[in-house]
Amino acid sequence: MFDNSELKSRLPHLSLDELTRMATTDRSQYQEEAIAMVEAELASRGVTGLTIGGLSRTLQSEGVRYGGFWRRFGAYWLDVIAFIPLITIGLWLSTESKYYYLWAFVPGILVGLWYHVYLVKRFGGTPGKLLMNLRIQKVDGARAGWREASLRYLVILVLSALQSLAVTIAALNMPSEEYLALGFMDRSKYLVAQAPAWYGTVNLLLQLWVWGEFIVMLTNKKRRALHDFMAGTVVIRQGAA
Repeated sequence: MFDNSELKSRLPHLSLDELTRMATTDRSQYQEEAIAMVEAELASRGVTGLTIGGLSRTLQSEGVRYGGFWRRFGAYWLDVIAFIPLITIGLWLSTESKYYYLWAFVPGILVGLWYHVYLVKRFGGTPGKLLMNLRIQKVDGARAGWREASLRYLVILVLSALQSLAVTIAALNMPSEEYLALGFMDRSKYLVAQAPAWYGTVNLLLQLWVWGEFIVMLTNKKRRALHDFMAGTVVIRQGAA
């Protein structure tokens, strides 16, 4: 038996099975506040409308609702839209100096880590997923931690960083006068053409990974994508939406 403060710190790390066992144990072992915390934790994982006494039967009959393909597809594009202001500012700054790519390289990586790792660890999902009433958790029902959040983002992080590095190298090798003289489209074509040879391979791998995610998601009942299998996670629906 735990005191309430210890129980509160442990709940996020417990699986649904462990919560079930706690919930179906003699109710007299827990104070009302502790019972409420267990119910709140279950509700945060998409298991709602339950009472402690009837939890086990309800879990067996209702199960967990997994995030569907279209809901996750919509969440992906909401996250893309969220970055449009930053992308717009970046495109404008890139017209002012070829060194923009160098200056933005590390901040770009940090923003990606904050959005796709920290927010997943802290809130259980990116803004796009949360707006679509989705939550990321471990397959055993426990909340996703740093390891899971990092593994989910690892492939995109590495490939995107390599892609940005290739363009940065091309920009730095370009004379400033020529860089500023070209229009946006011509400059973009030039940078791609002058990027290291491995840029094309990285770009292809990135596209294959993104679309492969959606294809894999369609092939399993829990709608797990490639990064879910890597990280040991699953995406569930929250609430009644």
